[in-house]
Amino acid sequence: MTQKRVVVTGMALASPLGSSVKNAFDRLHTFENCVSYDKYLDEYENLYTRLSARVVGFQQPDCFNRKTTRTMGDVSIMAVATAREALIDSGYKEITLLGQNVNSYNKEL
Repeated sequence: MTQKRVVVTGMALASPLGSSVKNAFDRLHTFENCVSYDKYLDEYENLYTRLSARVVGFQQPDCFNRKTTRTMGDVSIMAVATAREALIDSGYKEITLLGQNVNSYNKEL
């Protein structure tokens, strides 16, 4: 059996710099810091820092339904969503992720 290789030439990200490629590059060009005080870490007594760099601006796509995502953690949802965005950015027309065909009619996402 011959294995097929896939190369995705699109870009996408979910990072402390931003959840879009444009926002992340804009923040990089202005040397903007993404590390900040995190009040949620106050509840842990033995931590020596309260600084973190959380992902900002990420929104779960509407096509991800609750039934599919209920067993996924936040990091998994971000990974699948950014993979989807990279495929869209590469010009791929038909995308099936999480068992859903999310762009079969080449609609603007």
